[in-house]
Amino acid sequence: MNFLSEIVEKNNPFLVTLEKMYQNGNPVVLIGAGCLATKTSEYMVCNHLHIDYVAVNEMYFFRVNG
Repeated sequence: MNFLSEIVEKNNPFLVTLEKMYQNGNPVVLIGAGCLATKTSEYMVCNHLHIDYVAVNEMYFFRVNG
């Protein structure tokens, strides 16, 4: 027996909240495109959870002609 074998996930607040969001009929929007958003998106893809939109603040867009 080791420490990792003792970790048991009983309730994942992220998945509970996500399920409520899916049930309410509104789109699921991932806000941001940084490291945490990227890891969240990867987790969701691996677990077959959909994201309807990704929102990023306009100030983070690269402007070619501006």
